[in-house]
Amino acid sequence: MKKIEHMNRIKEMEKEPYVQIPSKLISEVTRAVRVNDSESYAHYAFSFLVLNSFLYKYANYIDISNKSYINMSDMKEILKYNAKNQKIDIVSRKDTGILEQEGFVETTTDIPISYELTDNIDSVYKDREIIRASDMDDSFRSYLYSDILRTPNYCSYIPTFMIDSKKGKGTLNDYKGTFRLNYSEFEYFMFNDDFTLRDFFIYCYIKSSTKKNRIAKVTYDTYKRQTGISKSTVRKIVSKLEDEKIINISSSGNSSYRSKNPNVYSIRKDFKYCTSL
Repeated sequence: MKKIEHMNRIKEMEKEPYVQIPSKLISEVTRAVRVNDSESYAHYAFSFLVLNSFLYKYANYIDISNKSYINMSDMKEILKYNAKNQKIDIVSRKDTGILEQEGFVETTTDIPISYELTDNIDSVYKDREIIRASDMDDSFRSYLYSDILRTPNYCSYIPTFMIDSKKGKGTLNDYKGTFRLNYSEFEYFMFNDDFTLRDFFIYCYIKSSTKKNRIAKVTYDTYKRQTGISKSTVRKIVSKLEDEKIINISSSGNSSYRSKNPNVYSIRKDFKYCTSL
């Protein structure tokens, strides 16, 4: 319960907290775990990145006022795994895990502590700037490690696609080629025993595949190739999402008597947890 309370403080920071996720992230993550013989963990790898996207954007790795923090065991449990599960460490382990080896995360002991909005001369929108532990004074850092963390080795797992660099802005401030995922959606799937991590994964894949007309046309072969999840399992998941009134599914007919066109998927407008695509 404490992990959920800690995570849900994100909702206190902004009215509708959200992150921007690269539209191609799912296929890229699936490809990375596949070449490392760990395709069955694609759903975990992607969800791990989403979780850390929220922790990074809202600087919620550590809750200073309540003296709590999120560690790797907590992340595993939030993502519906046993905290002692070591098999998934091949994906998320510090330094040698697939996500870090393949450049999807940057692990650092320079923890995001807060954030501020700064003017952007090229946009009417303000940029978000993350404030890290190294930006704070010595007395704060001393308090942080003596009263809260009690270890100098605590690290955060920052998705590299979010980080601004000299090469350009990350998805923290540049939304091109991304889809929006609201915290309410993440919360709905993660903290609900009726849904699995694979349900969330397929939901995000549908959302990442939608075009300007708010629909996605996806074959079961494409699902398998892009997510690593079998066609039979995808059928069960999309049927479940439809039954739960989260998505709509419609047929686009046959291109010939031998060939069936892909189904058409859309996120239902009345799915209250999805306020924006």
